[in-house]
Amino acid sequence: MKLQSVVFAGSRFQSTTFTVGIRSVLSALKKSGRKQEMREGELRTTVPTSEDWYPTIDGKLKVSLLYLGGPTKRPERWRVCVWGGDDFGMERDLCLHSQALDIFSRIIKLDVTVNALTALGLVSA
Repeated sequence: MKLQSVVFAGSRFQSTTFTVGIRSVLSALKKSGRKQEMREGELRTTVPTSEDWYPTIDGKLKVSLLYLGGPTKRPERWRVCVWGGDDFGMERDLCLHSQALDIFSRIIKLDVTVNALTALGLVSA
């Protein structure tokens, strides 16, 4: 299999699993009709919640996939974040892009609750 590369967060990833994973996440966001925002080092979208996150923005939370490791930093460092409209949020740091993409993919399919995020390993930030 030919090694593919993709640029995310200003860094080139030469990894078939990352390329397939990020394309899968973007496809899932498009199918769900959710808006996505990609900026330097971050992929962001919103997800619904039935909980009060002090407060929410129209019943939605911000979910972000952040690349924390620069092109020369190894090992990779990733963060998955979920934040309400104020100062209540949960995060999880990961060392593998495959794990970060998996957690992000699971979250965007949920009606997010604190218990669901805790089960995915996120902690209060």
